[in-house]
Amino acid sequence: MALTLIDYKILQYVNQSTKVEQSAIVNRFSSEIDSIEYRLELLAEQEYRTVSNSFRIPIENTSYIQKEYVLVKDDNGLSYDKPTGFFYITDKGKTALQEYELDKQSELRRKYEERFWRAFPVVISLIALMKSFQNEFISLWQLVAQLLK
Repeated sequence: MALTLIDYKILQYVNQSTKVEQSAIVNRFSSEIDSIEYRLELLAEQEYRTVSNSFRIPIENTSYIQKEYVLVKDDNGLSYDKPTGFFYITDKGKTALQEYELDKQSELRRKYEERFWRAFPVVISLIALMKSFQNEFISLWQLVAQLLK
């Protein structure tokens, strides 16, 4: 899954604390994103390893964020995982976020360097122009000084 700018914003928001309630994420991004729940599901989507024909085990660190679950027993004594409504960032999510921030810094550094090399010839030309008219500037300055006396 290729992450978008909005996905990185969600990862940054979730990374700010140890766990974040889904409703807080929805409230924070509902004005920017129409399908926030779907994006959360995509970011939390895990890969599975099939052990037998009907049994699959989730593979660790294959999702960017993960839902928090609690083990609950029903009236019949059967246990199942119930989502708490909280998300937390995984190591894969932290890695993706760090790479994104490094790429952003590198891009910014490259833009500054490009601007410098574009402005450098103009600055050199201005210095050369001022140097070539140095004698005229000095005589003009002396003339102004004499007029002010």
